[in-house]
Amino acid sequence: MTATSGLYIEIDIQVDIDLVWRLTQDPASHQRWDLRFSEIEYLPRPNPNEPQRFLYQTRIGFGLAVAGTGESMGQRDSPEGDRTSSLRFASDDWKSLITTGSGYWRYLPNPRGVRFLTWYDY
Repeated sequence: MTATSGLYIEIDIQVDIDLVWRLTQDPASHQRWDLRFSEIEYLPRPNPNEPQRFLYQTRIGFGLAVAGTGESMGQRDSPEGDRTSSLRFASDDWKSLITTGSGYWRYLPNPRGVRFLTWYDY
């Protein structure tokens, strides 16, 4: 990986993979710990094979917020037991420092819990 290819992080978390999946995939739980998103609102998803679209808002202080759109796609339970979730989001709000972003989360079960890997391009 080169310095310009994004941010990559791995960490071992000593909890069940189902708990990590729920806390990262459920919008109400996710917005409690992820500072990028103060509010996440899933839009209706007529076809479960298509990405889950959402609206988001991030409060940046002084009564200001940045709004944007995004989509996520998750694969739960591969044959090897791991899970993957990808995310793309964008904002044309003039206050946003990030106009587009994408990344993924990968969850690898292990005897101590789960190895969590993430990569983002912003």
